[in-house]
Amino acid sequence: MIEQLGLELSEYWSFSPETFKILAQRENTVFRAETNKGPIVIRMHRQGYHDFDEIQSELQFMAGVSLHLANTPCPIATKDGRLVVEHRGKIFTGLDWITGKTLKEYLSLTSSKRDLETIFFDLGGKLANFHIACDAWQPPPGFKRHSWNRSGLVGTNPFWGRFWENPDLHQDERDFMLKIKDRINAVLAGLEDSLDYGMIHADLIPDNVMIDEDELIFLDFDDCGFGFRIFDLATILQKQFIATSNFKAISTALVTGYKSHRKLETEHLDFFLAIRSLTYVGWIVDRYNFIDATERSRHYINNALLMCQRFQNDL
Repeated sequence: MIEQLGLELSEYWSFSPETFKILAQRENTVFRAETNKGPIVIRMHRQGYHDFDEIQSELQFMAGVSLHLANTPCPIATKDGRLVVEHRGKIFTGLDWITGKTLKEYLSLTSSKRDLETIFFDLGGKLANFHIACDAWQPPPGFKRHSWNRSGLVGTNPFWGRFWENPDLHQDERDFMLKIKDRINAVLAGLEDSLDYGMIHADLIPDNVMIDEDELIFLDFDDCGFGFRIFDLATILQKQFIATSNFKAISTALVTGYKSHRKLETEHLDFFLAIRSLTYVGWIVDRYNFIDATERSRHYINNALLMCQRFQNDL
């Protein structure tokens, strides 16, 4: 089946069909293929998340930002110049091959506070430059992406789902999350007009940041859209809050690195850490086909409860 798919897709992109192999099966299925210029990535996008126009807009955004920001993956057009292909009811896209190791791998190899501060300072600077590139780029006519705005985060139907209806919540946990949701909505209503807003990556978890000879590269723009810039910082830090005792040093390094390149209101970072933790409680509900979905759901719930309780004074 893989061999046949590779043969069929090689009609769109110039690669050797026999080298077409599965690289990863997460939400999208990712393939590697060899061309006469080196390896490329072919993604088969999962159904029901983004439509054709939204995926094409993602590729247009990546192509535009790569003109302003070095070492960001660039889309690879088909032989006839298309960025997106619909084939047998599935949507496929091509991307540059990126070498290196993920930030997740890097973090697993070091616990040095100095090393962590260095990498997160650099990551903050990279993110600031990414946002500068986002502002320098003009969306083309028909550009279509979702929004991580107040409605998309804590509205009636958040983009990643109604987290307060996660079936794994106990009644007292559900009541708490409903109360927190209403409080966040009210606070954010008063803040949103003053917050830096524009295109964001929205999923800069350690798996989606590559390190290649000290160069930081952002991967997986599947969730990119319009949102609060501070949301990108919160996404980076959300996993670190639980994973390391050096959270304060990491957070300070990230913010300092960012502000060394670009201004940003960061006094509400704790507030957005709590918001980010809630989104995962909704995200997992549509992914109960994952092998470890039950364990992940409880992990996300416990994490959100801890972070919301920790930051209640800011809510």
